[in-house]
Amino acid sequence: MEDKKHFNLLKGDIMYEDDGIYHLLLKINHKNFAIGFAYLKEAGLHPGQMPLITSLYKKEGVTQKEIADKLGIKPSTINVMIRRLEKKEFVIRKQDPEDQRRSLVYLTVHGRQIYEKISGAAVDIKDQVMNTFTEDEKEELFRLLTKFYEGLEKLVDLEMGTCKCKE
Repeated sequence: MEDKKHFNLLKGDIMYEDDGIYHLLLKINHKNFAIGFAYLKEAGLHPGQMPLITSLYKKEGVTQKEIADKLGIKPSTINVMIRRLEKKEFVIRKQDPEDQRRSLVYLTVHGRQIYEKISGAAVDIKDQVMNTFTEDEKEELFRLLTKFYEGLEKLVDLEMGTCKCKE
């Protein structure tokens, strides 16, 4: 089996094979998502809510419009997310003391604790995985993944939603 993988590597047909690079990247992404999902589920969060909590952890006392702009999500969707997070006591809205027409969004103590628990767990998992590599291997992995990403970046403009893949 090991010879087959090596043979595929040499022939260059490893991109979409069951043991190929894309397949491996998908498996890594899936495993990473599953681990993160388990932590979020335990905390009573949906994966789509974590970016909002992270954003508030970094900067509180912001309007829903500011959150929507920062996350690239429609304000109506942000409103629903905030209502759900308020029900679970992760966030709270308070009137803006400078403009009574606006409300500002803050994390509660519970919301901060959940963010710190989940982000701490993510760091622990990353450390456990990365500790299986030598420093040289970490540098080489970073270099190769960066090169892979840069190759994709030349082909895809995410902001414009375009791909030069077929050119």
